[in-house]
Amino acid sequence: MKNILPIVIFWAVTAFLPAAELYKCPSAPLIDGQEDAVWQGAATWQLRGWRGKPDPVMGTQVKIMYDDANLYFFAYCREVNLTEALSQEKFNRHDAPVWNICCVEFFVDTKNDGRSYHQFVVDVHNSAAELWFFDPEAPQVPVQWNCYWQHSVGTYADGWTVEVAIPFTSVHCQPGVIPHLGLNVSRVRRITPFERSVLATGSKHLNSTPHFLAFQDVQRSAPELSAEIMPAQVYIGSNALGLKLSNHRDDALAGELELSGSDSGDGRELFREVLPLRLAPGAEQELSIPYQVQSPGNIQLAVYFSRGGERQFLQARNFHFRQTLELNDMQPICYQGQQHPLYLRTFTAAASRKLRLEIFSPGGQRLAVSELLSLPGQGFVMLPSEALPAGEYAVKITFMHDGSQSQTSLPLRVIPRL
Repeated sequence: MKNILPIVIFWAVTAFLPAAELYKCPSAPLIDGQEDAVWQGAATWQLRGWRGKPDPVMGTQVKIMYDDANLYFFAYCREVNLTEALSQEKFNRHDAPVWNICCVEFFVDTKNDGRSYHQFVVDVHNSAAELWFFDPEAPQVPVQWNCYWQHSVGTYADGWTVEVAIPFTSVHCQPGVIPHLGLNVSRVRRITPFERSVLATGSKHLNSTPHFLAFQDVQRSAPELSAEIMPAQVYIGSNALGLKLSNHRDDALAGELELSGSDSGDGRELFREVLPLRLAPGAEQELSIPYQVQSPGNIQLAVYFSRGGERQFLQARNFHFRQTLELNDMQPICYQGQQHPLYLRTFTAAASRKLRLEIFSPGGQRLAVSELLSLPGQGFVMLPSEALPAGEYAVKITFMHDGSQSQTSLPLRVIPRL
């Protein structure tokens, strides 16, 4: 037993990284993949071989710092075969499996519960994904979670760089001091020879949060203005984003609120709305910003506050905008002499909802029509197909809602009864 005890103590000490000091930068860096002067004050960590393997030949150095709003990472990835690294698959969408090519992964633990964490991944092409694991508030599928953050990739003489800014609001930190901040970084080199290096080497699991590099009582000043995006149903057409604003200053705030809507896949800005704002000292206010969405898809809504030429990020949230009318069967087949049921769902705030169902011959002649003057949010409707002989037809569905309308078409096959 006397010989075993020192070994156990040594393992316990080396398995966990000690608490460290995190550099607070005086100003935010420009997220462009280049090392600004503001990075000079940040400590540098060398990533080590994963699972006890030798340190990689293609070494990686990481710098970490923060300010009141964001957590920043900068990674230098040595790579003598950058041409081959850049020849790997290039994804044209957000949340693609970017971890399957050369990439850098950033892990953030803010709850210190030994389980939940956020993961941010950037590949050599600057495609990215974010995931949220093992938290009761997280989506069942981690990659379905999205948040606002910035990332950029650069190149230098013998490698590539990754620069990242993650708002503390995106990893669910409350304003003020952060009691515990656990971090890990992993670089994956997926060209020959394969190498993986990590910041926290005490566990064979990359996501073992108790082994992350730990920072305690990270000092953050409360923001001048904070915002909470209120949950809401969203639709194609007219919407309004509900906000709860809090002025943490002892004097009034005056400026502009800006709502930016961008495609969650490729980052294209789809619309921008601006409202004047004046908020009394220490006041809270609920308001809404109207906006229009023209087409379905995943859209990130980000809110900013601007005054005196400075623009401050407040909050962001991703919403899924569905087709106004969705059907369960886009290629219906029915028996001759019967009406055919279609299950549909509507996604609109309109109070007035009507539906017209039309069936046409291959030559374009209208053979049957039915109209519903009142339509529920979801349920079955019947195609007027009972008088049609066996054959191929086209169905046109027109959904009318508060003066607007949307249309969809689908094929219909009528088969003889057995």
